[in-house]
Amino acid sequence: RAGNDRFNVVGIINSYTFDGTGSIPTVQHDGFENGLLPDPSLARLHYNEIGNQFTDEDEITEVKADFEYVPDKGPVERINFGAYRQEREKSSFQIFGSQCQFCGYGTQAPLDEIDFEAYTASNYFPGLIDTFYSYDGDKMLDYLADQGFPVEPTLQNNRYTINEDITSLYMDFTLGFDLADMPVTVNMGARYSETDIEVAAIQSFISDVIPTSDATLFQNVFGPATNIEQGTSYSNLLPSFNVKLELQDNMILRFAAYDSITRPTMSQLSPATNFNEPRRQNLTASGGNPALKPFQSENWDISYEWYYNDANLFSFAVFSKEVDDFIVTLTGAETYEMSDRSGPDFACTTCTDQTDDELIGSSEVYTVSRPQNGESATVTGFEVGVTHMFENGFGFIANATVVNSDISVGDDTTQTFALEGLGDSQNLVLFYEQDNWQARVAFNNREGFLRLVDNGFNGEPVNVETYGQWDISASYDINENFTIFAEGINITEEELVQTGRFANQIYSVEDNGSRYAFGIRGSF
Repeated sequence: RAGNDRFNVVGIINSYTFDGTGSIPTVQHDGFENGLLPDPSLARLHYNEIGNQFTDEDEITEVKADFEYVPDKGPVERINFGAYRQEREKSSFQIFGSQCQFCGYGTQAPLDEIDFEAYTASNYFPGLIDTFYSYDGDKMLDYLADQGFPVEPTLQNNRYTINEDITSLYMDFTLGFDLADMPVTVNMGARYSETDIEVAAIQSFISDVIPTSDATLFQNVFGPATNIEQGTSYSNLLPSFNVKLELQDNMILRFAAYDSITRPTMSQLSPATNFNEPRRQNLTASGGNPALKPFQSENWDISYEWYYNDANLFSFAVFSKEVDDFIVTLTGAETYEMSDRSGPDFACTTCTDQTDDELIGSSEVYTVSRPQNGESATVTGFEVGVTHMFENGFGFIANATVVNSDISVGDDTTQTFALEGLGDSQNLVLFYEQDNWQARVAFNNREGFLRLVDNGFNGEPVNVETYGQWDISASYDINENFTIFAEGINITEEELVQTGRFANQIYSVEDNGSRYAFGIRGSF
């Protein structure tokens, strides 16, 4: 690589061994044992590109007016009302170029011309290879140009502009009165919003897929640019009702009921489709969905707070959410007509019949990931927490959240929707704060949860297994300006494991080990 917008591949074809018998599968590449590297003369050229990043331009204009009226008497303590206007325009485009003349690792790399040499990283992660080959990406591009195969970026026909205008009006009332000698505060109101969206894109669709010198990598051919324009609008009325009841001087009961919406992001509304590198039996693309609706939620919660000492608190809350049109990214099959089969035919050396090859038809089926509005779902749960101070500066903070949903992705492979990110959690902090000394031991645990309902390539979910982490820290204030500190993160070296639908389908294992730090902080 040479910068964030470059991607150059020079590789060495070698053999490897795979060991899946341990707790973490390992791969050992031949020639890399004990920090050794294969002979550099084995380096071969492959794929090159410039401009793999998109450029985004986002402009927002906001105007709002808020007013407050305080009556002289009566139960109404305050009236708030106002208006809000937002005009937002977001554009995204890509200037991209690629070159696959040497794809397939068949041409020896020009070692001297591109400064191909070994590089050893210092203070690298233990257990990982810290020595590898490096080269100058800019010199690589110069070499390609000298050979008559320059990488020439051009403005791509997958760009879009989205305009979103939001107009809102709101009003709420705050009332105060006594109920059986208990103070009551009520806040109720509503917000009305109108949203207008206009999307426009310039898009070139796939017209052919042609082979390269690499038997596993193919090249997209695009047809003429097409203008895409689409508009939508919607309105929402979002009421809210909140009550605070002071049962005693140190006990509070709260109730809240409200509606909320979460609008899709601008990139999710994009009408453009981005086609990935084509490979045999792996035609993929991704894009947005201008027909997305905001997901809506009807919410209520009840909470109890008991301040049983100046520094001590016990709290308990129950909550519920009725969610409609939750936005999830799903993969689906989309058929694209190959309108220009002018490229050379494929030679399917692995097919028993030439018609078995999916890359010779008048159309091709792509696996495309797009955001979509899902089904309705209900989320319920409760939270409990305690903060307690002992004598002499010792204390603890403990809390736990239990959450459930009526829809989940389990063993049923026909279930394609669930709410992502829902999972029980527990946290415990033991601390000491006295004079200039502070010390803390913390345990944070998150039980298994669904991270993605669709992994983006075969429609299967991604789950995160239960993960608990211990952290410690201590510090001493020398004076008002300087503090000595020491800390340890993940001191038990826990691993973050992601799986597929079933626990034995390992998706990834992250072993970041422990991290320790000590030093002195100063402020002036």
